Amino acid sequence: MADKTANWLVIVTREALEGVASPPVASEERLLEYVDTFGQVVTYKLEHGRAGEEATIWVQMEDVAEWRTLDSRS
Repeated sequence: MADKTANWLVIVTREALEGVASPPVASEERLLEYVDTFGQVVTYKLEHGRAGEEATIWVQMEDVAEWRTLDSRS
């Protein structure tokens, strides 16, 4: 993923893949199906200064849950 300042390596954890939808599945198909959702989570993390070191962003289940909570309010 890229923004104005860098190219970011995005790592989606198994728990995030399993937790983004039901039933819990960690597969390439699930990743591709929810790539836009994970991209929005990454954008949120970048906007709030929560990226990792060395241009790496980890997407964990907690990030998805937090983003959902905030997204449901808008």
